[in-house]
Amino acid sequence: MVYKLWPPKKTSKEAEGEQINYSLVKIGGKEIRAEVVDNEASRMKGLSGRESLALNEGMLFVFEKPDIYPFWMKEMKFSIDIIWLKNNKIIEIINSAEPPTLNGKTITYTPRAEADIVLELNGGFCQENGVKIGDEVSIK
Repeated sequence: MVYKLWPPKKTSKEAEGEQINYSLVKIGGKEIRAEVVDNEASRMKGLSGRESLALNEGMLFVFEKPDIYPFWMKEMKFSIDIIWLKNNKIIEIINSAEPPTLNGKTITYTPRAEADIVLELNGGFCQENGVKIGDEVSIK
């Protein structure tokens, strides 16, 4: 989930009426079917409230320009790997970011450099597949 303010929000009805788009992402020798979120409403919702991601599925956050995009785990129910990309190259990884604790504490994860795309995958994916900073990622 993105933790940054964007241009004016769309209403939830507008967001619900939008078609879901997917991209094929090649990372760590695997192909991932990633839901593309490229507007403010869908980026704000992210994976919040979902029970899980299927194996080899993810969410791809596409931004209009490179910037420092912090992410948080608000209303998340499972751990994820958060991967920041710039020009299809990994610039930052958070491994197995955990959902909020029972006391409601939500951690914000901030990259050290500007990114234009962020990929969220099931927690442990990067470690299991040897994904590291500097790796190239193919997105179709």
